[in-house]
Amino acid sequence: MTPPVRRSPLDGREALADPAGRARLEIRDFPGKLILRGKPDTIRTGVKKALGVELPEKSPETASGASATLLWLSPDEWMVLTGKGEETGVQHALEQALAGMHHQVADVTDYYTVLALSGTGARDILMKLTMLDLHERAFNAGEVRGTMLMHTQAVLYQSGADDAAGGPTFDIVVRWSMADYLWCLVAECGREFGLPEQVPVSGERLVV
Repeated sequence: MTPPVRRSPLDGREALADPAGRARLEIRDFPGKLILRGKPDTIRTGVKKALGVELPEKSPETASGASATLLWLSPDEWMVLTGKGEETGVQHALEQALAGMHHQVADVTDYYTVLALSGTGARDILMKLTMLDLHERAFNAGEVRGTMLMHTQAVLYQSGADDAAGGPTFDIVVRWSMADYLWCLVAECGREFGLPEQVPVSGERLVV
C-alpha cells in the first residue's frame, strides 16, 4: 500500500523573488502548528516546564525556545509553531506538563499554511492589504498580530528583523482554503517590487 503523501495547498508553486532583492515570497516547509488554550495563571508554569520559555501574556508578544515559538492570539489562546514533524512531540510534552489543569492543545498543522514574505519592500507590500500600522515604530521583529489581508483572516508574525541581510521577514499563517488566493494577492501587490503575476487556481485574474 502506498503511504500517504502530505501535499501543500500551494503544491506546484515555486518561490517568487525580485532579482534586485526587494521582495521574496515562499512557502514554509510544513511547520507544525498547535493551538493552546487556558488561563495564563493556570498553565504558565507547565508551559515553561514543557517548552522552556515564558508564556506571552499580551499583544503583540511572542516567545521562542529550542523546540517551539509561541504566538499570543488572545488572553487565553496561543499558536505554537514547531519544526516540521515535531508537533506531536511538542503536543505530548505540553499535555504531560499540563495534566490535571484546565487546558486544551489541538494539532492544527494541516488546517493552516505558512507563507514567508521578505525583502526591503515587504512592509510596503503588506501595507496594501491590511489596516494595521506596519511602520517599524509600531510593528517589530518578534511581534505578532491577527489581521485581515483583504478578504483573508491571517496571523502576521515578524520573524526576521529589519536590519537582517535582505530586509525583514514576515510569516503569514493562513487557512489552507485561502492559501492560493493569498499567494496570488501578495504577488499582485508586489508587482512594483519585482514579483511576477500569479494566476489563481480558478484561472480568474485578481483585481486589487
